[in-house]
Amino acid sequence: MASRHDGCEVASLEAATIASSRRDPPFAGEYLNTVLEDDDQQGLMIALRYIAKESQECRVRPNRPS
Repeated sequence: MASRHDGCEVASLEAATIASSRRDPPFAGEYLNTVLEDDDQQGLMIALRYIAKESQECRVRPNRPS
């Protein structure tokens, strides 16, 4: 993982995490368990934000008939 933390890199990581959660719902639990193992409070808060954002986006999207 790159050591830079500019806006583009963070946005890319956030987008990738959210996309992974959408494609593979159990990913969110695995991701949080991995972050918890690192014992990094800042990392945990970021991970929770990503997962919460995905959850909110799922609820906001309207169900459209196909």
